[in-house]
Amino acid sequence: MSTRPNTPIIFNRERAARQLDARFDELLEKLRRSRPGEDPWLVRRAYEIAAERHRSQVRQSGDLYISHPVEVAHILADICLDAPTLAAALLHDVVEDTELPLEKIRERFGEDTARLVEGVTKISRLDLMAPEARQAENLRKMILAMVNDVRVVLIKLADRLHNMRTLEYVDPEKQQRIARETLDLYAPIAHRLGMSLFRNELEDLSFRYLDPDSFFALQKELADKTPAYQKFLEEVKAAIREKLVSNSIPAAVEGRIKGLYSLHRKIVRQQRPLDQIYDLLAVRVVTDMERNCYAALGVIHQIWRPVPGRFKDYISMPRPNLYQSLHTTVIQGGQALEVQIRTQDMHRIAEEGVAAHWKYKDGKLASEDDDQRIVWMRQLIEWLQDIQEPGEFLSALKVDLYPLEVYAFTPKGRVLELPRGATPVDFAYAVHTEVGHQCVGAKVNGQIVSLRHEISNGDVVEILTQKGHTPSRDWLTFVKTSRARSKIRHWINVHECEEATAVGRRLLEKESRQFARSLRKIPEQDLLRVASEYGFNKVEDL
Repeated sequence: MSTRPNTPIIFNRERAARQLDARFDELLEKLRRSRPGEDPWLVRRAYEIAAERHRSQVRQSGDLYISHPVEVAHILADICLDAPTLAAALLHDVVEDTELPLEKIRERFGEDTARLVEGVTKISRLDLMAPEARQAENLRKMILAMVNDVRVVLIKLADRLHNMRTLEYVDPEKQQRIARETLDLYAPIAHRLGMSLFRNELEDLSFRYLDPDSFFALQKELADKTPAYQKFLEEVKAAIREKLVSNSIPAAVEGRIKGLYSLHRKIVRQQRPLDQIYDLLAVRVVTDMERNCYAALGVIHQIWRPVPGRFKDYISMPRPNLYQSLHTTVIQGGQALEVQIRTQDMHRIAEEGVAAHWKYKDGKLASEDDDQRIVWMRQLIEWLQDIQEPGEFLSALKVDLYPLEVYAFTPKGRVLELPRGATPVDFAYAVHTEVGHQCVGAKVNGQIVSLRHEISNGDVVEILTQKGHTPSRDWLTFVKTSRARSKIRHWINVHECEEATAVGRRLLEKESRQFARSLRKIPEQDLLRVASEYGFNKVEDL
């Protein structure tokens, strides 16, 4: 099916402006409901200035340009972000597109909003589909922005989400470029931040433009079967509600059909038809407290027999992006059904991810506990800082952003997330750099295994170390994580340099003795002069 851009509709400007004012009033109402203590003046003033600065601009759809920042702010208001963030969302294009100086924003809106606008502007100025070297640097800046203030990236994600919703008005070549960038970068970042609402929509919209034939074929197949699926889900929900009520377990019960892109990936990867995808249909049980999650699980297993090997306890072992739920799969009438059970707080985290955690005061995290919630991003900066070759950086980033996760345990019960195919050496470096360097062997579930062994979900991995042991260059041929690869390479580079320097110094010492002089007795400035004559900056380089 064609993805040719739709013909834009030119609206009556005055009527469009009135509609936008009404839409903005809805935004203020969302802010009042979610954050009743915050002054809406900041957001109103941002709207007035943005509307004035963008007054002559029109989007490719024919809409007034100001409609875009208003919709971006709505997306963020839906996840209850604060007034400075909504103001920054409204102003996020004014510095770049209207040349309003950042200092003016700082004077009128304060440091918090100005810093957010500046962060978004820096990312917006980057051409993410530029040559590889520049693209790698752009991605570094995106990750750094997440660490410094995740709200910058939340604004950018909302900006991309609204642009994807209106991508139909863009020419096909640009549709492909933007959709590919969205699937490769923005959707994985939303996934890593635990924001399933953003991730799912970004993936489905990207899928539509990147593979329209598969998208519309799957959409039609699903639409044809949806009435039967919905009837099945209603019957299941009614059975669960009745049983929960009889057991005095308060809960809301919802049903869902899996998203198109997620379904497509599973159909391709598992080589199965639509009806044989285990989590095609799911029911979500949202209750009030953790103990009732386990009680509800028992009730559901009384109704239907669980499928062996399909139970996952993400409450006692949360995913690194803080997702928590109980997952079980049951069979009802020959149809597989996934059931997810969680508390209300867990549900908000599952939907909104890091945005559900961040509480701001003067632009900073409110507690050290919140700071721990982005530990993955800080690790990613550390793991990638030693990678200089752009192609390797981009490949490593994609592995770390969106791996097919494997969850393994240390003997003390610590959960580590690794990409599929990861080895004990990857595990060792995930524990600590020195554990990786000194790794001589490993036990998986109590059995000695090769360092090339592939770790599976639920494995307990014990790393065997030996003091003084050093990394092997051979490890680079089988490790999967960027952390392991960068740490091994860094160690090899440093120690090979030290060894080469020592050999060179011995050779120079030998030559200098032919002239009855010791290298140690030659003045440093003379050695530097000789090094300079040979094109070196340091004596060590000589």
